[in-house]
Amino acid sequence: MQHDQSEIIEQVATEVLEQLAFMFADPATPDELPETITEAYVAQIGIRGAATGKLTVVAGHEICAELTANITGEEADEVSIESAVMAIGELTNVLCGQMLTQIAGTDPVFDLEPPAILDHPQDHWGALVNDPNAVALLVDDCPMVVLLELKMDSAQAA
Repeated sequence: MQHDQSEIIEQVATEVLEQLAFMFADPATPDELPETITEAYVAQIGIRGAATGKLTVVAGHEICAELTANITGEEADEVSIESAVMAIGELTNVLCGQMLTQIAGTDPVFDLEPPAILDHPQDHWGALVNDPNAVALLVDDCPMVVLLELKMDSAQAA
């Protein structure tokens, strides 16, 4: 089942990036990603309801700046840190909704926390890159890692 979930995460992330921001993602293996990342953002959304868990997305500043620029029309090199942070939060929000629908269908009800931006992205990067359940992507040749940790409520799964 985890293999299927990873495929869904990869598919949804690829489609959302393409449709939302005209960015192209390719699957990557952990050895294709840098060991450390300095200028990055970590967005996380808590999930409750028909399932509990969280979605975590780590993306470099380049991805967030390009995402912002493609959505707003700004120049990527003029995007503020605040705008980049808002973009990764919004991307995580869209990804979470799409992934939950693909995995659980449209009937279950989920309560999502607003996206939180976590400190110390380099610490999260190392943990996520080495997590066997994380999905690694190269988005326009820049690294991104997505991890959906989801436990379906057994009472609602029946």
